[in-house]
Amino acid sequence: ILFYRYSPLHFHFIHDTLIQMKLENILTTWQLPSVKYSFYFVPNVKQKVSWIPSTEYSEPYGLMKLILVSLLPLSVDRVIVLDNNITVVSDIQGLWGYFNEIRKNGKLFAAVEDLSNQYLETQSWSRKIFSTNVMLFDLQAMRQKDWYIIVWHSIIHATIRNSNKLSEQDIINSVINTYHNQYTLPCSWNVPIRSHVYRQQCVVDISEYNIVRWDFQNKMTENQEYVLYFQNINNILMQYDGYILQDTPIRCSEDGKVTRDQIPSLPRKYYTNICNDVKEQSERVFRTHQFFYGKKYIPMDEYDITLVTHLSLSHLRELQLLLNHWKGPISIAVYAKDIEVLKFAEFMKTSGVLKRRKNLAIHIVYQRGY
Repeated sequence: ILFYRYSPLHFHFIHDTLIQMKLENILTTWQLPSVKYSFYFVPNVKQKVSWIPSTEYSEPYGLMKLILVSLLPLSVDRVIVLDNNITVVSDIQGLWGYFNEIRKNGKLFAAVEDLSNQYLETQSWSRKIFSTNVMLFDLQAMRQKDWYIIVWHSIIHATIRNSNKLSEQDIINSVINTYHNQYTLPCSWNVPIRSHVYRQQCVVDISEYNIVRWDFQNKMTENQEYVLYFQNINNILMQYDGYILQDTPIRCSEDGKVTRDQIPSLPRKYYTNICNDVKEQSERVFRTHQFFYGKKYIPMDEYDITLVTHLSLSHLRELQLLLNHWKGPISIAVYAKDIEVLKFAEFMKTSGVLKRRKNLAIHIVYQRGY
Protein backbone atom coordinates (compact mmCIF):
# COMPACT_ATOMS: atom_id res chain seq x y z
CA ILE A 1 0.00 0.00 0.00
CA LEU A 2 2.74 2.44 0.97
CA PHE A 3 4.86 1.70 -2.10
CA TYR A 4 2.13 2.52 -4.63
CA ARG A 5 0.27 5.31 -2.85
CA TYR A 6 0.40 9.01 -3.79
CA SER A 7 -2.27 10.23 -1.38
CA PRO A 8 -2.56 10.70 2.39
CA LEU A 9 -3.51 7.57 4.36
CA HIS A 10 -5.11 6.90 7.72
CA PHE A 11 -4.78 3.35 9.06
CA HIS A 12 -7.22 2.05 11.68
CA PHE A 13 -5.87 -0.85 13.75
CA ILE A 14 -8.27 -2.81 15.95
CA HIS A 15 -6.15 -4.86 18.33
CA ASP A 16 -6.01 -6.75 21.58
CA THR A 17 -2.70 -6.44 23.47
CA LEU A 18 0.90 -6.35 22.24
CA ILE A 19 0.23 -5.28 18.66
CA GLN A 20 -0.22 -1.57 19.43
CA MET A 21 3.22 -1.24 20.98
CA LYS A 22 4.85 -2.93 17.96
CA LEU A 23 2.99 -1.04 15.24
CA GLU A 24 3.03 2.32 16.96
CA ASN A 25 6.77 2.10 17.45
CA ILE A 26 7.38 1.14 13.81
CA LEU A 27 5.18 3.94 12.45
CA THR A 28 6.51 6.58 14.85
CA THR A 29 10.14 5.85 14.02
CA TRP A 30 9.42 5.45 10.31
CA GLN A 31 8.26 9.09 9.94
CA LEU A 32 6.21 8.52 6.78
CA PRO A 33 4.75 11.62 5.12
CA SER A 34 0.96 12.09 5.28
CA VAL A 35 0.35 8.82 7.14
CA LYS A 36 -1.86 8.86 10.23
CA TYR A 37 -2.90 5.91 12.36
CA SER A 38 -5.36 5.13 15.13
CA PHE A 39 -5.52 2.19 17.51
CA TYR A 40 -8.68 0.76 19.05
CA PHE A 41 -8.19 -1.55 22.00
CA VAL A 42 -11.02 -4.07 22.05
CA PRO A 43 -10.43 -6.52 24.93
CA ASN A 44 -13.94 -7.94 24.79
CA VAL A 45 -14.28 -8.31 21.02
CA LYS A 46 -14.82 -12.05 21.39
CA GLN A 47 -17.93 -11.41 23.51
CA LYS A 48 -19.31 -9.12 20.81
CA VAL A 49 -19.29 -11.84 18.14
CA SER A 50 -19.07 -15.12 20.08
CA TRP A 51 -22.83 -15.65 19.77
CA ILE A 52 -22.43 -16.14 16.00
CA PRO A 53 -21.93 -19.83 15.09
CA SER A 54 -18.64 -19.44 13.21
CA THR A 55 -16.26 -21.60 11.17
CA GLU A 56 -13.64 -18.84 10.99
CA TYR A 57 -10.14 -20.20 11.72
CA SER A 58 -9.19 -16.73 12.96
CA GLU A 59 -12.26 -16.24 15.10
CA PRO A 60 -13.25 -13.87 16.50
CA TYR A 61 -11.25 -11.52 14.28
CA GLY A 62 -12.72 -12.79 11.00
CA LEU A 63 -16.13 -11.62 12.17
CA MET A 64 -15.03 -8.13 13.21
CA LYS A 65 -16.08 -6.70 9.83
CA LEU A 66 -19.67 -7.14 10.97
CA ILE A 67 -19.23 -4.78 13.93
CA LEU A 68 -16.97 -2.09 12.46
CA VAL A 69 -19.94 0.28 12.57
CA SER A 70 -19.66 0.42 16.35
CA LEU A 71 -15.94 -0.23 16.76
CA LEU A 72 -14.85 2.82 14.74
CA PRO A 73 -15.71 6.35 15.94
CA LEU A 74 -18.51 8.39 14.38
CA SER A 75 -15.92 10.67 12.79
CA VAL A 76 -14.99 7.77 10.48
CA ASP A 77 -17.76 7.68 7.88
CA ARG A 78 -16.04 5.55 5.19
CA VAL A 79 -13.42 2.82 5.38
CA ILE A 80 -11.63 0.33 3.12
CA VAL A 81 -11.58 -3.13 4.73
CA LEU A 82 -8.74 -5.44 3.67
CA ASP A 83 -7.83 -8.99 4.66
CA ASN A 84 -4.15 -9.81 5.15
CA ASN A 85 -3.96 -12.48 2.41
CA ILE A 86 -3.72 -9.91 -0.39
CA THR A 87 -1.04 -7.94 -2.20
CA VAL A 88 -1.88 -4.40 -3.32
CA VAL A 89 -0.23 -3.60 -6.68
CA SER A 90 -1.70 -0.16 -7.44
CA ASP A 91 -2.57 3.13 -5.74
CA ILE A 92 -5.29 2.42 -3.16
CA GLN A 93 -6.76 5.87 -3.93
CA GLY A 94 -8.30 4.31 -7.04
CA LEU A 95 -10.38 2.03 -4.81
CA TRP A 96 -11.40 4.90 -2.54
CA GLY A 97 -12.88 6.68 -5.57
CA TYR A 98 -15.70 4.10 -5.74
CA PHE A 99 -17.33 5.58 -2.65
CA ASN A 100 -18.83 8.18 -4.99
CA GLU A 101 -20.54 5.36 -6.92
CA ILE A 102 -21.72 3.68 -3.72
CA ARG A 103 -23.48 6.83 -2.54
CA LYS A 104 -24.77 7.73 -5.99
CA ASN A 105 -26.47 4.31 -6.21
CA GLY A 106 -27.74 4.33 -2.62
CA LYS A 107 -25.71 1.29 -1.52
CA LEU A 108 -24.13 0.48 1.85
CA PHE A 109 -20.92 -1.24 0.82
CA ALA A 110 -18.99 -2.57 -2.16
CA ALA A 111 -17.30 -5.87 -2.97
CA VAL A 112 -16.03 -7.89 -5.92
CA GLU A 113 -18.09 -10.76 -7.30
CA ASP A 114 -16.36 -14.08 -6.67
CA LEU A 115 -16.01 -15.77 -10.06
CA SER A 116 -13.70 -18.56 -8.94
CA ASN A 117 -16.51 -21.10 -8.16
CA GLN A 118 -14.46 -22.33 -5.20
CA TYR A 119 -16.96 -20.94 -2.72
CA LEU A 120 -19.98 -22.08 -4.73
CA GLU A 121 -18.78 -25.68 -4.61
CA THR A 122 -18.99 -25.78 -0.82
CA GLN A 123 -22.13 -23.68 -0.25
CA SER A 124 -25.76 -23.83 -1.31
CA TRP A 125 -26.03 -20.30 -2.68
CA SER A 126 -28.13 -20.02 -5.82
CA ARG A 127 -27.24 -16.41 -6.62
CA LYS A 128 -24.10 -14.37 -7.15
CA ILE A 129 -21.40 -14.74 -4.53
CA PHE A 130 -19.19 -11.86 -3.42
CA SER A 131 -15.72 -12.08 -1.96
CA THR A 132 -15.16 -10.27 1.34
CA ASN A 133 -11.36 -9.96 1.25
CA VAL A 134 -11.61 -6.44 -0.19
CA MET A 135 -14.60 -4.27 0.75
CA LEU A 136 -15.69 -0.64 1.02
CA PHE A 137 -17.96 0.24 3.94
CA ASP A 138 -20.02 3.43 3.92
CA LEU A 139 -20.29 3.55 7.70
CA GLN A 140 -22.46 6.65 7.70
CA ALA A 141 -25.09 4.96 5.53
CA MET A 142 -24.86 1.75 7.55
CA ARG A 143 -25.58 3.61 10.77
CA GLN A 144 -28.59 5.31 9.20
CA LYS A 145 -29.97 1.99 7.91
CA ASP A 146 -29.74 0.06 11.23
CA TRP A 147 -26.92 -2.21 10.07
CA TYR A 148 -27.14 -4.50 13.11
CA ILE A 149 -30.78 -5.37 12.40
CA ILE A 150 -29.82 -6.22 8.82
CA VAL A 151 -26.95 -8.45 10.02
CA TRP A 152 -29.15 -10.15 12.63
CA HIS A 153 -31.79 -11.11 10.07
CA SER A 154 -29.13 -12.26 7.61
CA ILE A 155 -27.48 -14.51 10.21
CA ILE A 156 -30.82 -16.17 10.85
CA HIS A 157 -31.42 -16.67 7.11
CA ALA A 158 -27.91 -18.00 6.52
CA THR A 159 -28.14 -20.40 9.45
CA ILE A 160 -31.45 -21.78 8.19
CA ARG A 161 -30.00 -22.18 4.68
CA ASN A 162 -26.76 -23.87 5.71
CA SER A 163 -27.74 -25.53 9.00
CA ASN A 164 -24.13 -25.26 10.19
CA LYS A 165 -21.57 -22.75 11.37
CA LEU A 166 -21.03 -19.56 9.41
CA SER A 167 -18.14 -17.53 8.09
CA GLU A 168 -18.28 -13.77 7.68
CA GLN A 169 -18.56 -14.38 3.93
CA ASP A 170 -21.73 -16.43 4.52
CA ILE A 171 -23.27 -13.59 6.50
CA ILE A 172 -22.25 -10.80 4.10
CA ASN A 173 -23.61 -12.76 1.15
CA SER A 174 -26.85 -13.39 3.01
CA VAL A 175 -27.11 -9.61 3.50
CA ILE A 176 -26.52 -9.10 -0.22
CA ASN A 177 -29.01 -11.74 -1.34
CA THR A 178 -31.70 -10.43 1.01
CA TYR A 179 -31.29 -6.65 0.75
CA HIS A 180 -29.30 -6.09 -2.49
CA ASN A 181 -27.47 -3.21 -0.85
CA GLN A 182 -24.02 -3.80 -2.38
CA TYR A 183 -22.17 -2.07 -5.21
CA THR A 184 -20.17 -4.40 -7.44
CA LEU A 185 -16.52 -3.45 -7.82
CA PRO A 186 -14.52 -4.26 -10.97
CA CYS A 187 -12.93 -7.69 -10.81
CA SER A 188 -9.41 -6.26 -10.98
CA TRP A 189 -9.70 -5.15 -7.35
CA ASN A 190 -9.73 -8.72 -5.97
CA VAL A 191 -8.12 -11.32 -8.25
CA PRO A 192 -7.65 -14.84 -6.79
CA ILE A 193 -4.30 -15.42 -8.38
CA ARG A 194 -4.50 -19.22 -8.61
CA SER A 195 -7.97 -19.37 -10.16
CA HIS A 196 -7.89 -20.03 -13.92
CA VAL A 197 -11.70 -19.83 -14.00
CA TYR A 198 -11.63 -16.31 -12.55
CA ARG A 199 -9.06 -15.04 -15.05
CA GLN A 200 -11.10 -16.44 -17.93
CA GLN A 201 -14.15 -14.46 -16.77
CA CYS A 202 -12.29 -11.36 -15.59
CA VAL A 203 -10.90 -10.18 -18.90
CA VAL A 204 -8.26 -7.77 -17.64
CA ASP A 205 -4.60 -7.63 -18.61
CA ILE A 206 -2.22 -8.65 -15.83
CA SER A 207 -0.75 -5.13 -15.83
CA GLU A 208 -4.19 -3.78 -14.85
CA TYR A 209 -4.60 -5.94 -11.72
CA ASN A 210 -4.99 -3.74 -8.64
CA ILE A 211 -5.17 -6.29 -5.81
CA VAL A 212 -4.31 -9.99 -5.96
CA ARG A 213 -5.49 -12.55 -3.43
CA TRP A 214 -3.56 -15.60 -2.25
CA ASP A 215 -6.10 -18.33 -1.50
CA PHE A 216 -3.48 -20.81 -0.40
CA GLN A 217 -1.11 -20.93 2.53
CA ASN A 218 2.32 -21.42 0.95
CA LYS A 219 2.18 -18.71 -1.69
CA MET A 220 5.96 -18.57 -1.97
CA THR A 221 6.26 -22.22 -3.05
CA GLU A 222 3.74 -22.22 -5.90
CA ASN A 223 4.95 -22.39 -9.51
CA GLN A 224 1.73 -21.90 -11.43
CA GLU A 225 1.11 -19.41 -14.20
CA TYR A 226 0.83 -15.79 -13.00
CA VAL A 227 1.83 -16.82 -9.48
CA LEU A 228 5.56 -16.40 -10.16
CA TYR A 229 4.96 -12.91 -11.56
CA PHE A 230 3.32 -11.70 -8.35
CA GLN A 231 5.75 -13.68 -6.19
CA ASN A 232 8.50 -11.57 -7.73
CA ILE A 233 6.59 -8.37 -6.96
CA ASN A 234 6.04 -9.56 -3.39
CA ASN A 235 9.75 -10.40 -2.98
CA ILE A 236 10.80 -7.00 -4.34
CA LEU A 237 8.51 -5.19 -1.90
CA MET A 238 9.75 -7.30 1.03
CA GLN A 239 13.37 -6.41 0.22
CA TYR A 240 12.65 -2.74 -0.51
CA ASP A 241 14.47 -0.17 1.61
CA GLY A 242 11.67 1.20 3.77
CA TYR A 243 13.44 4.52 4.29
CA ILE A 244 12.87 5.41 0.64
CA LEU A 245 9.15 5.62 1.41
CA GLN A 246 9.89 8.66 3.56
CA ASP A 247 10.36 10.55 0.28
CA THR A 248 7.04 9.53 -1.30
CA PRO A 249 5.69 12.49 -3.33
CA ILE A 250 2.15 13.38 -2.24
CA ARG A 251 -0.26 14.86 -4.79
CA CYS A 252 -1.74 18.30 -4.22
CA SER A 253 -5.39 18.62 -3.21
CA GLU A 254 -8.04 20.12 -5.50
CA ASP A 255 -7.56 23.59 -4.03
CA GLY A 256 -3.88 23.50 -4.94
CA LYS A 257 -2.56 23.15 -1.40
CA VAL A 258 0.15 20.61 -0.78
CA THR A 259 -1.20 17.70 1.28
CA ARG A 260 2.16 16.23 2.19
CA ASP A 261 3.21 16.47 5.82
CA GLN A 262 6.72 17.73 6.29
CA ILE A 263 9.02 15.13 7.76
CA PRO A 264 10.69 16.51 10.89
CA SER A 265 14.33 17.00 9.98
CA LEU A 266 17.23 17.98 12.17
CA PRO A 267 19.85 20.39 10.80
CA ARG A 268 23.08 18.71 9.82
CA LYS A 269 25.83 19.78 12.17
CA TYR A 270 29.47 19.81 11.27
CA TYR A 271 31.67 18.95 14.19
CA THR A 272 35.39 19.44 14.40
CA ASN A 273 36.30 16.58 16.67
CA ILE A 274 36.69 12.83 16.30
CA CYS A 275 33.11 12.15 17.47
CA ASN A 276 31.42 13.60 14.37
CA ASP A 277 29.75 10.38 13.26
CA VAL A 278 28.59 9.45 16.74
CA LYS A 279 26.94 12.83 17.32
CA GLU A 280 25.32 12.85 13.89
CA GLN A 281 23.95 9.32 14.33
CA SER A 282 22.52 10.25 17.74
CA GLU A 283 20.25 12.81 16.04
CA ARG A 284 18.78 10.31 13.58
CA VAL A 285 15.55 8.43 14.15
CA PHE A 286 15.84 4.83 13.00
CA ARG A 287 12.87 2.74 11.97
CA THR A 288 12.44 0.17 14.72
CA HIS A 289 10.47 -3.05 15.03
CA GLN A 290 10.17 -3.98 18.69
CA PHE A 291 9.70 -7.64 19.61
CA PHE A 292 10.41 -8.91 16.10
CA TYR A 293 10.85 -12.19 17.94
CA GLY A 294 9.64 -13.01 21.42
CA LYS A 295 7.20 -11.35 23.78
CA LYS A 296 7.37 -9.35 26.96
CA TYR A 297 9.26 -11.38 29.53
CA ILE A 298 7.78 -11.96 32.97
CA PRO A 299 10.61 -12.04 35.54
CA MET A 300 10.95 -15.24 37.54
CA ASP A 301 11.97 -13.34 40.67
CA GLU A 302 13.32 -9.95 41.79
CA TYR A 303 16.91 -11.07 41.15
CA ASP A 304 16.47 -11.75 37.42
CA ILE A 305 19.21 -10.05 35.40
CA THR A 306 18.61 -9.27 31.71
CA LEU A 307 21.56 -9.19 29.32
CA VAL A 308 21.15 -6.36 26.79
CA THR A 309 23.23 -6.26 23.63
CA HIS A 310 23.20 -5.23 19.98
CA LEU A 311 24.78 -6.67 16.85
CA SER A 312 24.78 -6.81 13.07
CA LEU A 313 24.05 -9.99 11.13
CA SER A 314 27.75 -10.59 10.58
CA HIS A 315 27.93 -11.70 14.22
CA LEU A 316 25.30 -14.45 14.21
CA ARG A 317 27.88 -17.04 15.21
CA GLU A 318 28.76 -15.03 18.29
CA LEU A 319 25.05 -14.69 19.05
CA GLN A 320 24.60 -18.45 19.20
CA LEU A 321 27.65 -18.76 21.46
CA LEU A 322 26.21 -16.10 23.74
CA LEU A 323 22.85 -17.89 23.93
CA ASN A 324 24.62 -21.12 24.90
CA HIS A 325 26.46 -19.44 27.77
CA TRP A 326 23.81 -17.07 29.12
CA LYS A 327 20.67 -18.84 30.28
CA GLY A 328 18.97 -15.77 31.73
CA PRO A 329 16.71 -13.34 29.81
CA ILE A 330 18.30 -11.53 26.85
CA SER A 331 17.19 -8.45 24.89
CA ILE A 332 18.96 -8.06 21.53
CA ALA A 333 18.82 -5.19 19.03
CA VAL A 334 19.79 -6.31 15.52
CA TYR A 335 21.00 -3.60 13.14
CA ALA A 336 20.13 -4.74 9.62
CA LYS A 337 18.84 -3.71 6.20
CA ASP A 338 15.38 -4.73 5.00
CA ILE A 339 16.77 -7.43 2.73
CA GLU A 340 18.91 -8.80 5.58
CA VAL A 341 15.92 -9.03 7.90
CA LEU A 342 14.32 -11.58 5.55
CA LYS A 343 17.46 -13.72 5.72
CA PHE A 344 17.54 -13.35 9.50
CA ALA A 345 13.92 -14.53 9.72
CA GLU A 346 14.87 -17.67 7.78
CA PHE A 347 17.84 -18.20 10.10
CA MET A 348 15.57 -18.03 13.16
CA LYS A 349 13.30 -20.74 11.71
CA THR A 350 16.22 -23.18 11.45
CA SER A 351 18.10 -22.27 14.63
CA GLY A 352 17.48 -24.83 17.33
CA VAL A 353 19.07 -22.54 19.92
CA LEU A 354 16.59 -19.73 19.22
CA LYS A 355 13.59 -22.08 19.16
CA ARG A 356 14.40 -23.41 22.61
CA ARG A 357 14.63 -19.99 24.26
CA LYS A 358 11.48 -18.60 25.88
CA ASN A 359 13.19 -15.65 27.59
CA LEU A 360 14.59 -13.98 24.48
CA ALA A 361 13.44 -10.75 22.78
CA ILE A 362 14.88 -9.62 19.45
CA HIS A 363 14.27 -6.11 18.09
CA ILE A 364 15.16 -4.83 14.62
CA VAL A 365 16.75 -1.42 14.03
CA TYR A 366 16.60 -0.87 10.28
CA GLN A 367 19.67 0.30 8.43
CA ARG A 368 19.39 2.43 5.31
CA GLY A 369 20.27 1.01 1.89
CA TYR A 370 20.20 -2.35 0.15
